[in-house]
Amino acid sequence: GQNSLCILDELGRGTATFDGTAIAHAVVEHLVSRKHCRTLFATHYHSLVSDWELDPRVRLGHMDCLVQDASSTESGASTATALATKAASEEVTFLYKLSEGSSPRSYGINVARLAGLPAAVIELALQQSRAFEERMQASQSAAAAQRSAAWGEVARRLAHEIKNPLTPIQLSAERLQFKLAGKLANGDADMLARGTQTIINQVQAMKRMVDDFRDYSRLPAPEVAPLDLNGLVREVLGLYESSSAMIEPGLAEELPPVLGDATQLRQVIHNLLRNAEDALEGLGDARIQITTAPAGRFARLLISDNGPGFPVELLSRIFEPYVTTKARGTGLGLPIVKKIVEEHMGIIEIGNAPEGGARIDIRLPLVKEEEAKNGNHTGR
Repeated sequence: GQNSLCILDELGRGTATFDGTAIAHAVVEHLVSRKHCRTLFATHYHSLVSDWELDPRVRLGHMDCLVQDASSTESGASTATALATKAASEEVTFLYKLSEGSSPRSYGINVARLAGLPAAVIELALQQSRAFEERMQASQSAAAAQRSAAWGEVARRLAHEIKNPLTPIQLSAERLQFKLAGKLANGDADMLARGTQTIINQVQAMKRMVDDFRDYSRLPAPEVAPLDLNGLVREVLGLYESSSAMIEPGLAEELPPVLGDATQLRQVIHNLLRNAEDALEGLGDARIQITTAPAGRFARLLISDNGPGFPVELLSRIFEPYVTTKARGTGLGLPIVKKIVEEHMGIIEIGNAPEGGARIDIRLPLVKEEEAKNGNHTGR
């Protein structure tokens, strides 16, 4: 029952890697979808963490390990001496703290230190670990770039093929209405008006789709300059004064300027607000929150709503082109947003809030003090 507590030890570890991952995923799915009981378990499967980290029904935590550096290595020491001194000066203790979120790194190297392995072996392991992570990140980045380029070419061709017949279709419908409306009886004239207006409305919808295709395939490099993010948010919110949703701004006072392209970031805010409105359509107490806040060397832009949120099964693919929850959506709005944010050297995270509703968290780099003085705003 829901008041039960289920404790599982090392979920999935008793079998081979792929089988273990599959079993662990199936167990978690069964617990959250059918049993609905509180469950505590540990796992070493990274893919299991990534599968469930955005699901509001699952809460991640990890144990932080304390490593104390008792002394620093003197400069000019030989490599072997430096390694030995480093290993000797680092003290690994079993002081743990339960922290929110998935573990940011492995503590396997610390275990090796506790086991007394030679410093040279530990250093080699660290080098191999870093090299493996760099290769994995490079491979993921290359694959993402190839997918983006392929989708961009598809979008370009679709935009070209769809756009050509749209204007003749709309003009023909308008001409039929103009030529025949006065020659038909009232009932037939009304039917003609409804039919031609439907054609015109659908052509307009197709033109908006073509615009999305065009924007995705031809998105230019941002022309960045110091930008008042709060001012940009207020400007866009002026277009939503008649929105059916209650929009609640919470803009930080004295927010430092970001390095951004006003036109592209305006499109980001507009796309996200329009998505939130669409998700809240028909909801009685529809609310959208948009807030800004400083976050280290970034400015944070957070947009959330109290709608149904994103389907869990789509979260891992939500930024892929043509993935959409809308019946008539192109699935290009969020990919365009992600592309713009990343071109600004920013970070975007998307998910569902624990209390329900969608949540989009964007961080944009602030203008560096030396750039502000020298006027060098490359964004790179």
